[in-house]
Amino acid sequence: MSQTSQTLLLAGSTLAAVVITFIGSYYLLRWQARKEARAQRDRAIGEVLAAANDLINGLRVFRAAHASRTTWRYYLHLAATFLPYLSKLTGWRDLGNWENMKPIYDSALQFDRYQTNQQRTVVLDLSNVIQMRLNRYLAVATLLALGEDEMLAEAVRDLTPKITDLTELTTAHMRRVESAIDKAQRALNEFGAVVDKRRK
Repeated sequence: MSQTSQTLLLAGSTLAAVVITFIGSYYLLRWQARKEARAQRDRAIGEVLAAANDLINGLRVFRAAHASRTTWRYYLHLAATFLPYLSKLTGWRDLGNWENMKPIYDSALQFDRYQTNQQRTVVLDLSNVIQMRLNRYLAVATLLALGEDEMLAEAVRDLTPKITDLTELTTAHMRRVESAIDKAQRALNEFGAVVDKRRK
């Protein structure tokens, strides 16, 4: 075999090795990218399910914490605050007497402070218990909705309105709340069925 033939054979072998290495690296990188995409998708699915259940539980916790804040309790508190002092008034002239009215004014200020603190507590609880859980859900749902998997994107788009509607039920009647929670749970089950299909 001539030296030229050996050189060509060596160059061809080297070129073939480079091409095979390049093709192998390409497929390896592609396989790793797909694997990472699947792992990210699975993490996002787990986060969506966890965040949705967390929001449902947060709604129940919020309602349980504020179950005693009913209209009749408000009026009962109002009556208990003012009736003891109003019963001491003997006539219209007492309304102009500062000494007679001072306890009523003090009670009115205390009652107003109490109501302001109660409203502040409700707002803080809405922010900490409901809104933070909703934000977490929306962040991960958006990842799936904008993802490449059309079936999962459609499933999360169907699920999201039923989950976000729960945030409007903080003061609704209990039957309406339980009905909405049942719908959300059914939607979660349907989403889970789509997830199971995609994993097979």
